[in-house]
Amino acid sequence: MPINTQSLTNVQSTHPLQSAAGAQNVQSANKAVEVGQSWKGSLNWQSGATPLEDNSHFRDHLTNQAALLQPTAHSCMNCKEAVLLMGLKAYADTPESNRVIRELEDNLNYDIGYNEILDEVVGYDNSEPATSFEAGDVVFFFADTHVALGAEDGKVLSLWFGPGDSSNLQEAGPEELFQLTKENPETYYQAAKGWFNVESGDYEIELQFLEVKSQLQDALEENGTLSDTQRYEFRDKIDGLLRQAGADPNNAWEFITVAKKPLEVLGA
Repeated sequence: MPINTQSLTNVQSTHPLQSAAGAQNVQSANKAVEVGQSWKGSLNWQSGATPLEDNSHFRDHLTNQAALLQPTAHSCMNCKEAVLLMGLKAYADTPESNRVIRELEDNLNYDIGYNEILDEVVGYDNSEPATSFEAGDVVFFFADTHVALGAEDGKVLSLWFGPGDSSNLQEAGPEELFQLTKENPETYYQAAKGWFNVESGDYEIELQFLEVKSQLQDALEENGTLSDTQRYEFRDKIDGLLRQAGADPNNAWEFITVAKKPLEVLGA
């Protein structure tokens, strides 16, 4: 079967339905972070780079700003859309926020255009290697395999398939998200390959990546899932490829870049 992170990670939420209005009284120096803190336990992660049928919040609500900015625990989106949504809510009805919403609507059916807008607003193209971040910074893992909003106390606000058994918005440390990536060979392969595509052009390593992909697909096709031994073996193979590319697969910060408070542009 083709590699599909959703097949591994479509985790059911264990959180009760929570309105995005959020009853939590959270104070932050950053408006988007304050919004995100009030939304913890809400939003439902789905993989996919565009608003597909099962990743639908933006597709369904771009023409209804009130609904767009009031998500619930059932509101399906990917991690990058979640970060953007925190910014749109924090800086609602500004000319820049309204422009972004209209441009997303215009590009709804065009993968490249839609994702270019997301990348622009969350700051991916301007992100740089770092070993720390501040509240309001946007934190990217393995290129942009995963995207989260820097919060307080060295945590990020993250919508993904964990940690734990939650696919709702939660706080997590960068190391936790790094380990979550490595524990899931499908996800780890895609993450490592995404980072490699940006950081290296070594053709020989590229061929080895493709061989690991083929082996992983064969193992999943044969068994439907991976044994603990296979998970370890594939993780070890991917670690080896990253070492060949000049990275330390045990150092999370080698695979993290940070954009400095890009969402504040929405308030301009």
